[in-house]
Amino acid sequence: MHGDENYKKWARILEPKALKERVISYSIFIASFELLKEIVIGKLERFYLSFGNEDEFVDYREKVLNRNKSRLYASISWLTEHNALEPCDIETFERLKKIRNKLSHEMFDLIPEADLLNVTDEINTIISLTRKIELWWFYNLDMAIDPDSYPADLDLDEVMPMTVLLLQVMREVALGDEQAAHNMFVEFTRNYKRDHT
Repeated sequence: MHGDENYKKWARILEPKALKERVISYSIFIASFELLKEIVIGKLERFYLSFGNEDEFVDYREKVLNRNKSRLYASISWLTEHNALEPCDIETFERLKKIRNKLSHEMFDLIPEADLLNVTDEINTIISLTRKIELWWFYNLDMAIDPDSYPADLDLDEVMPMTVLLLQVMREVALGDEQAAHNMFVEFTRNYKRDHT
């Protein structure tokens, strides 16, 4: 009996299609989370340090970095203060971070337990949080600086930040429907050509 259970466990681990899906989904989750962190830190850093002079760094240090020893959490604090993030978003981020750490440090231990950790929904959560931050920057920076470049009736739900498109296409190519990914690419190409010609 014990041998039968052992066989089932190893068969589940080694079945090529399922193993491939688990490893790819874990990898996509980690890459997506790292991109989210880059957006949290990088957008704010570029906002303060656009010209690279000493005064900008002093301002960045005083207004952002002094909030926390971690650039990530200092940036999250700034974004929260400026209403880009809400307390529930921080809770979501912390939950995602725990999953990321577990996957990064225990991936091979998790593979046999894949039924217990399905990260596909969590990848969608990362995409949603990324979109929220990107749209906040778009509305509060890009549109605020040059409002005449955008239609007065612009619907933010129709805006597709490139990072969000990248995450969606990665998700579809790796985990979903390649045709859906292709359709996203075709739509991007059509819209880009329309807006830039």
